[in-house]
Amino acid sequence: MFELKKQDFNRIIPLIKNISHSRALLFSVVEGNSKGRIFVDNIETPKTAFIESDFSYLVGHESNIDFNNRIINYIFDIKIPKSKDKELILFLCSDKWLDIKRTLKDHGCITIHRKTFNFDVDKYKEVRSKSNITTNKYDITKINIKLVNKYHKFKELINYPLRFGFCIVNQEEIISECISVAVGAGEAEIGIATKEDYRRRGYATSVIFQFIDYCIDNDILPNWSCWPFRKESINLAKKLGFKENVEIPAIYRSQNM
Repeated sequence: MFELKKQDFNRIIPLIKNISHSRALLFSVVEGNSKGRIFVDNIETPKTAFIESDFSYLVGHESNIDFNNRIINYIFDIKIPKSKDKELILFLCSDKWLDIKRTLKDHGCITIHRKTFNFDVDKYKEVRSKSNITTNKYDITKINIKLVNKYHKFKELINYPLRFGFCIVNQEEIISECISVAVGAGEAEIGIATKEDYRRRGYATSVIFQFIDYCIDNDILPNWSCWPFRKESINLAKKLGFKENVEIPAIYRSQNM
């Protein structure tokens, strides 16, 4: 098992170029727009890779037993113990990783699923044109270094210039925000949050409108995904013209299980 240097991350592109989901998250690491590490079986011509970021991914040939065993040891000896929440979320980008699934299950892991959505730009434009939502007295602001310095948030957007976001500020607090948690392959994964006291007032929808409009104007495809129990997120995605796609299986383990 070898760790690639950042300038060599693009060597795994042949392994991920045909993956139809999580493209912003995968390519954001490869393109240097998000923090992450990549381990491979062969530095020059990788056939299997482990991509480690906020989520983790196994891609490539699933029959590489030696590499797979080393990755499992790394996950349980290093990755999980050092993680903030002592948890693992691992996407297997193929349904053929039977040995890995079996071994991880023996380690107490379970399979969960993440919902994905496809963006329908025509539906979005229809919804956008009919919307009468307003932020009233609050302005929507594109996140910049001044905001980062003032509120000590969104540092990753400044550290990775291709990432972007918008927020609504009420006096001295950010009440709603929509940021690109990852940007890669011409796509942007959406992250949205609104303070509890300001929910159900249209602020989240307004700031997402601004985010998606920016994507459209800059030829970026917005991505939406969430866990199935995030009912509000699912409803908001549908409201904005996103259509439900497949659910992606993931391996999960936490210290509270």
